[in-house]
Amino acid sequence: MLRSTDLIDLRGKTTLIELAGACRQARAVISVDAGPLHIAAAVGTPTLAVVGNDVDGVGASPIRLWQPRCSNVERTVSNHHCSVCAEHRFGNDDCLVEGHPCMQGVSAQSVIDWLSTILSKSH
Repeated sequence: MLRSTDLIDLRGKTTLIELAGACRQARAVISVDAGPLHIAAAVGTPTLAVVGNDVDGVGASPIRLWQPRCSNVERTVSNHHCSVCAEHRFGNDDCLVEGHPCMQGVSAQSVIDWLSTILSKSH
C-alpha cells in the first residue's frame, strides 16, 4: 500500500537537470503530454503517459507523432472515441467537447493498476 509520502509532485519545482535526476531516481513516472513525460522516458524510468486516446490512438493527443517509442513508456487507453482535436489539427488550447469525455474515459483504476504492476517489479 502506498503511503502519502511515496508520491511527490514536482510540478514547477525543479530545473530541467533536477527533473532529469529526479526522474532517473524515481521508480515510476506518471505524466500527461508534457516535458516531464519525455524526460522520464529519455532517462529510462518506467513511464505512463496519461492521454485521452482510444485503443486505436484517436483522441486528445497526436500520439502517433510524439509518444516516445521506447520500451519503458506505456500509455492510458480511453474508452471514449473522439476525433474533434484531430479534426482541428490539435490547434485548440482547450477541449472542444463539453466535459472532456476522452480524458474522462481514462479510468483511475487503469493508472493504479499500472503503478501497482511497476512497483511490484522494482522490489
